Amino acid sequence: MNKLLPFLLLSLLAFPWEMGEDLIHGFNFLGDGKTIVGICLLLEQSAKSTHREAGKDGLNAFLTAGGVTLLLKQITHCKRPTGKSYDSFPSGHTAVAFASARIFSHYYPENKTIYYLLAVGVAIARVQSRAHYTRDVIGGALVGYWGGELALKDKGIIPILKKRF
Repeated sequence: MNKLLPFLLLSLLAFPWEMGEDLIHGFNFLGDGKTIVGICLLLEQSAKSTHREAGKDGLNAFLTAGGVTLLLKQITHCKRPTGKSYDSFPSGHTAVAFASARIFSHYYPENKTIYYLLAVGVAIARVQSRAHYTRDVIGGALVGYWGGELALKDKGIIPILKKRF
């Protein structure tokens, strides 16, 4: 059941309610890669080993989910709802949000529900801002959760790069 939680929460996308512009902007900020990388880098500088591990795994999850997201965007070449570009699937903001939620819920389980609700908020904001279709954010959630799982198993981009270089 634990592994299904993020995807069950995505069912909130079906509710027909509108987010205000400020709320959409706030959630988009939470899913932005720069925000997450900044948080992870700060955690890595902590004196507490749990925080350092969360930061290390968070960066690995971000890079892993981000790399897979960029690859899938090139392969699928899906048009955005606005029609302005062809990089809609999967949602990178949502992938980053769910990768982070997976990592932070592992290290700080007392806030698990909050992390996933924030990630769902990012997904909803991406659809409501017309940056993505629902399928894009579901794909992003799957990629992000998977990236977080790999990072927790000490797999993903960073371990591969360490072995090669």
